[in-house]
Amino acid sequence: MKEAVKTELEQMGSTLAGMPKVVPHTVPEGYFAAMEERVMNVATEPALPESALPYAVPAGYFDTLPETITAKAMKATNGGGVYFGGLRMAAAAVVLLMAGIGAWMVMQQNATTPDRLLARVNEREIREYLAVPDAIPGNAEAYVQQAKVEADDIVTYLDETGWELN
Repeated sequence: MKEAVKTELEQMGSTLAGMPKVVPHTVPEGYFAAMEERVMNVATEPALPESALPYAVPAGYFDTLPETITAKAMKATNGGGVYFGGLRMAAAAVVLLMAGIGAWMVMQQNATTPDRLLARVNEREIREYLAVPDAIPGNAEAYVQQAKVEADDIVTYLDETGWELN
C-alpha cells in the first residue's frame, strides 16, 4: 500500500515522493517526567514585579471631587442649551410639516370625489361616448363591430392563444 502511494506521488510530480517518512522531532530523555516540577516552579513565581505605583493621588483630591464634578456638569448644561434649543425648533418644524402634508392629502382626497371627476369631463366627450351604439360594457358584439375586426381573425387569435370556443 505504501509503495502505491509513493508511486502515485511520483507520477504526479510531487516533491513529497522523495522525502523520507520519519518524524523529524525528538523529545529529550526524561522530558515528561520533569515537566510537572517545572510547571509548578513557574506557577509559584510572583506575577507582578515589586515596584512603586507609577501614579499618585494628589492631596485632598477626594475632598474636592464632588464640587469639581458638579461644576463641570453645570458648565456642560449651560453650554448645551443652544444645541437642545435648536433640536426643539427642528422637531417643531417637522411636526408642522407633517401636519401640512396631512391636510394637503385630505384636501386632495376630497378633490377626487365622483361628482368632481365628472365635472372635469368635457361635454363633447360625453356626447361622443353616448353616440356610440350599444357602448354598454358586456356587449361584445358592439365592440367587435366598432373595432371592425373580422370573425375569422377572432377565431384565429383564440386558437393561437389556447382558448376554446363553446
